[in-house]
Amino acid sequence: MSLTDFLDAPDPAADARSGDPAQIGDIHFELLDGLFRATDPDARAHIFARLVLDVFEDYYARSRRIPCLAKAAFEARDWPATVRLSRYRLTLYAAYLDHLAPLLRTGLPEAATDEGLWNAAEAHLLAAIAHRYEADFAFAFWHSLRRKLFENEWRPVAYASAGADAVRCIAEPVLVTFSATLPIAPEVVREIMDMAGFAAPWADAAGDARRAAEVIAAALARLDPRDGEPVRIEMANSGFFRNRGACLVGRICLRAGAAVGRREVPLMLALLNDNDGIFIDAVLCEGDELQYAFSSTLANFHATSPYYHELAQFLSELMPKRPLGLHYSTIGYHHLGKVAVMKEMVADHRATGETFDAAPGFRGTVAIGFTTPSSRYVLKIIRDRPTEGYKWGQFGGLKSVLDKYRLVHEMDRAGSMLDNIIYTNVKLDRAMFAQDTARSVEGPRLADLDIMASTEGAPIPRVYGRARLAGQVIWATRLEEVVSTRTETTGGGGGGKGGLGGGGGGGTVTTTTTTYSYYANFAVGLCEGEIGHVGRIWANGALLDLAGLNVRVHRGSEDQAPDGLIVAKEGAADAPAYRGLAYVVFERLALAPFGNRIPQLSFEIVRPIRSL
Repeated sequence: MSLTDFLDAPDPAADARSGDPAQIGDIHFELLDGLFRATDPDARAHIFARLVLDVFEDYYARSRRIPCLAKAAFEARDWPATVRLSRYRLTLYAAYLDHLAPLLRTGLPEAATDEGLWNAAEAHLLAAIAHRYEADFAFAFWHSLRRKLFENEWRPVAYASAGADAVRCIAEPVLVTFSATLPIAPEVVREIMDMAGFAAPWADAAGDARRAAEVIAAALARLDPRDGEPVRIEMANSGFFRNRGACLVGRICLRAGAAVGRREVPLMLALLNDNDGIFIDAVLCEGDELQYAFSSTLANFHATSPYYHELAQFLSELMPKRPLGLHYSTIGYHHLGKVAVMKEMVADHRATGETFDAAPGFRGTVAIGFTTPSSRYVLKIIRDRPTEGYKWGQFGGLKSVLDKYRLVHEMDRAGSMLDNIIYTNVKLDRAMFAQDTARSVEGPRLADLDIMASTEGAPIPRVYGRARLAGQVIWATRLEEVVSTRTETTGGGGGGKGGLGGGGGGGTVTTTTTTYSYYANFAVGLCEGEIGHVGRIWANGALLDLAGLNVRVHRGSEDQAPDGLIVAKEGAADAPAYRGLAYVVFERLALAPFGNRIPQLSFEIVRPIRSL
C-alpha cells in the first residue's frame, strides 16, 4: 500500500484533525460467529484466543507499516502526512480494543465476567504466540482487552511471568558495525549516512560528512585519543522519524583503558530535508543531549526496526539517565513501556526501602505529586474532588481531567508532556507511601456510565420462542452518588504494657476514610416487540434476585406509554415511549453488590410463536 493509499483510505478518522478513532481492519466475523455459537467450553476458549490473536495481528501489521510510511513522508517532504501518521499510531491500539469489546459484550456477555473462560483461552493464546518475537506485545493486548471488559484495575502483567519461551526470533542485525581508525575520516561518516538508504538525494553529502567528522573529533578529544588507534562505530539498524526530522543513532567505541575504563561516546546525526535535499542539521555526542532529543515531549519516534526490546535497551545504554520504560514509549510502544515503568518503580522501592512522599513544591488543587529521594519518576495522582483553593470554575470530575491530559498526550507536537504516562485504576501497595501521605483514604469512585454496550446504529434483534440477550442501553441518567465519611484515630497513650518507650505520649494518627456508593437509573432495549414476558435476568453471569428491586418490563406494543421514571426525568413532552421495542427499566439499582460497578446484564426473553 502506498503512502497516499494508506492515508487517503475511505476513513476520515485517519486525519489527525478529525479527532475520531483510527481506521482499523475488519473483524473476522466467521470466528466471531463461531465463538458465539460454540457450546463446548474448550472449543469456545480456543476460538476466543484465535479471534483476539487475529485482531492483534491485524493491529500489529498496520502499526509496523507506519514507520516505513513515515520514512517515505520524510523523503517526499509530505509534512501533513507525518502528522496524520503520528495521530493514527497514537489512537490505533485503543481503536481496535474499542471495536472488539462491545461486540464481545453483546454476543458473549460472560466475556466480561467469566474468569474461567479467560484462563482457558489464555492457555491457547500462549501456545500460539510462544515463538513469536512480538509475543509479549500480543500478551499485553490480551490483558488490555480483558481489563476493558472486566473494568478492573491495571496490573503490570509481564509476558515472561506466564512461563513463556523467552527466546526472541531476530531475522536481521539490530546493530550495524563500522570499523575505522582515528581520526574518523569523512568517508566513514558517509558510509554511516548511506546506511539509511534514502530515496531522496542529499543536498551536500560530502560537505556534511566532513563537518560531522570534525564535530566527532572534537567530542572524542576528552577520551585522550591517539592517531591510528582502532575504533568501532555501532549504529542502530533503524531510522528514527518524527515530525519533519529524522535521525541515525549509535555510539563510538575506543579501546578500554586500564585507568579510565570504557571509552565511548554516543552519536546522533539529526537530519532535515528541505528543497535542496537531505542534510545533517546537528551532530550530538553527549548522553544528556540525546536524552533531551529523545524526550517524547516532542512526540514519539517511528523506528523502522521491528526489534523494540533491543532498540529500547540500546537507547538506554546511550542515555543511562533516562529510564528503560520511557525508551519503549519514545519509540511508540507505550503499553510495554507502562509495564516496564511500573516494574522499575516497584523494584526501586524494594531495593532502597524508600517510600513515596509529597513532591517538593505547592500541592495542586486537582492533583498531588509523589516521589522518593532517588526515584527518576514523579507520580501525579488526580484527586476525586478539588481542594477549596480550586479556582477554575465548575469541576467536571475525574474523567474531564483525564480527558484533558489525554488530549495533550495524543497531540503530535506536544507529545506526552515531559514523558507523561497515563495509568487508570492502578492499585499500589500502601507500604510504598510514607505514613503521613496515607491519612486521607478514598474508596473507588466511578467516573462515568459504562453499561454493557450502547452502540449507535446497532440492529434490533427479533426473537421467536425463548432467547437470552444482553440488549443495548437506550436511556440513562447520571449515577446517584452517596458519600460516607468515617474518621478513626489510632496511636497515642505512651508506653503501656509491652511498650518500648517506657512512658511519654506517643503520636496519634487520624485517618479519614471516604467511601462512595452508587445507584443507577437506566433502560435496556431488548428486541422487537411485542414479547410475551422477560423471565430470568443475569448480572455478571449470576442469576439476579429481583426481590426488592424496582424493575419494570415494557413488552414493546405499538401503543405502550412512556415509562414513569423517564417522564419524571425528561418531561412528558420529551419522554420517548419506544413503541414497538421491548425494554426493561431499572430504577435506582444499588451497585454495591456488584463492587460499585454497573453489572453486565443479560435477559431471558420469551415470545410466543404465532404467525410468521
